[in-house]
Amino acid sequence: MLVEFYVAARLGRVWLRLHPALKQRLGDAPDVCLIAAVNREINPAALCRAQEFAVRVWWRTAMASMAVFFPLIVAISLILGPDSRVESWLIGILGLL
Repeated sequence: MLVEFYVAARLGRVWLRLHPALKQRLGDAPDVCLIAAVNREINPAALCRAQEFAVRVWWRTAMASMAVFFPLIVAISLILGPDSRVESWLIGILGLL
């Protein structure tokens, strides 16, 4: 089983539940992604569609996490100031998360 396709299919279903308007464009892409995760022999067109969907899901997940961590980084920078060692340590930890 290919874990990245399996997790992308699960996250994609959540994303489509949150944004029903994307259902028309993406349709059964989570199902195709799940088939690509389980089945080793899949036609190239379906594999390309699954890969494109997985990339979109991972990109949206990364941007959603940035939306959570970016305000924290800005707040730490404003509160502690540029000369603080604690600031650079906290920003580094948030960057790793």
